[in-house]
Amino acid sequence: MAWLISAVLAITLGVIIYKLAVLKKDIKDLTRFVEESVSLGICEKIEIKTSDKSLARVIDSLNGELARIREIKSECVAEDLGLKEAVMNIAHDLRTPLTAIYGYLDLLSKTEDANERERYVAAIENRVKAITHLTEELFEYTVISASTERSAVTVDVRRVLEDALIASYPIFTQKGISPDIKMPEEAVLCEVDPVSLSRVFGNIISNAAKYGENDFSVVMTEKGRVVFSNQALGLTEKDVSRLFDRFFTADPSRRSTGLGLSIAKTLIEQMGGTAKAEYSDGTLSISLQLVQK
Repeated sequence: MAWLISAVLAITLGVIIYKLAVLKKDIKDLTRFVEESVSLGICEKIEIKTSDKSLARVIDSLNGELARIREIKSECVAEDLGLKEAVMNIAHDLRTPLTAIYGYLDLLSKTEDANERERYVAAIENRVKAITHLTEELFEYTVISASTERSAVTVDVRRVLEDALIASYPIFTQKGISPDIKMPEEAVLCEVDPVSLSRVFGNIISNAAKYGENDFSVVMTEKGRVVFSNQALGLTEKDVSRLFDRFFTADPSRRSTGLGLSIAKTLIEQMGGTAKAEYSDGTLSISLQLVQK
């Protein structure tokens, strides 16, 4: 009987020693993998297999963290590319009018003709206004982005939209646009910052009036949803997916900072709402969902 117990103990001890050896090897492989990954700056998934459940849970946990690191790294790369593109766009937007100003100043210094001088001065003033507009929007975007939320009060958003449409009347008249407007007869009460919401509506309406194809419609529902639509035949799906990006302009030849819609989206989200763009059959629709009381 004693020999049987001894045999069982020996076999058990052998199994334990074997498992410990395997576990030691797996831990050694895992340690080497992590050290190499850290030294090379990579975050690849750990493919080490182990029969130990506790170590397997550790590897799963590490893989979860590595996946999050890869995601953050991708976001950082995308953000870095976006920042570089933004800097290039700003440099272009500043350099173009500045180059024109230098050219007109040179012409101004070489002419004695009063009419020509007046024309050159007017052109210079126009370019200075463009630079001023760019710097003001850059400043405003920086201030808005630095905030996390907007103070909200209960507001009938129909009135805010009506005021924004009235303020945009000169643009509609200039382009021969007769807006198609549909709003509920009853008050649409939402929790918003009226000043910020007015800026949102103004930016979207201005963008549609300037770059649309001579048509414009806006529909507001009782649920606080507002949809602005206009024809935009030159857009692509990729353009639409980037409309709210900083400094993005679908047509670089047009003088625009590309910040208007980005500011609008930022303000809406700070008020707890959402903004999205959709494109179908040549029609661009920008929809806002506001937070109701």
